Amino acid sequence: GIYVIVLARYLGPEIYGLFVYGQSWYTAFLPLTVFGLAQIISREIGRNKKKGANVIQTALAFRIISASIGAVVCAVVGLILISNPLMRSILLVYSIALAGRAFALWSEHIFIAHESSQYVLQQEAIFRSAEVFTGICLLFSGGGGVLWIVFVHAAMWWLQAVRGFFLVRYKFGIAR
Repeated sequence: GIYVIVLARYLGPEIYGLFVYGQSWYTAFLPLTVFGLAQIISREIGRNKKKGANVIQTALAFRIISASIGAVVCAVVGLILISNPLMRSILLVYSIALAGRAFALWSEHIFIAHESSQYVLQQEAIFRSAEVFTGICLLFSGGGGVLWIVFVHAAMWWLQAVRGFFLVRYKFGIAR
């Protein structure tokens, strides 16, 4: 809540509106990257943990394809429909965030399927806090405009995705 207030106050109504519009835009494309895979992963791992590694690797391959397609569609549609140059830049960065978020969700689905949701809480606590801290520092240092805030958002989702991948790999011995 504090982050929203700081962003709204620092960016002003027009730029904050672009920021929120971009967030809404890219989250509208998030279902294209997920396709209900969480339920399938949970069901299949719950049925047979020995076959879980195969299910997870197949889900990762599918997520790579769906996240790539979702990010490209999000960017291209935004470029076609939006004429404001700043908004176009924001949407391009949010498209990158979309792919990172899709991969972060992949690892979360695996943690939940393995009944290890503590890793989900850990990931969210680390990376959402880091995003808020970094964003506020950028704003108060005078070096952060809306595009930098969106870059921070995208970077945090990608860092969360990378850490999630390694946690899956080392905790469950899969997804190499």
